[in-house]
Amino acid sequence: GRKAISLELGTRFHRSHIQLIASQVSEIPGTLRDTWTKYRRFAAAWDLIRLVRPASALGVKTFPFARAADAYTALDHGREVVCLLAYDDHAMSRL
Repeated sequence: GRKAISLELGTRFHRSHIQLIASQVSEIPGTLRDTWTKYRRFAAAWDLIRLVRPASALGVKTFPFARAADAYTALDHGREVVCLLAYDDHAMSRL
């Protein structure tokens, strides 16, 4: 996206040896396209996701579908990192 974010990379980041791994899989320079096909780029990204398992470290807030606008507002304002939309009352009762 094009939205600016603030990211604190202070003492905890450095002392904890936290790693940032970024992946951009949609477009790459022409010189790399022969060896890094779209399939290979997506496979590498999914391998990283399976290795890191980012969802296991994130809290998930569940919203009924009727409150989808509230979920998107919470994400946009940084109050939530992950939101799950439940599409029916039965789904909400299982959570």
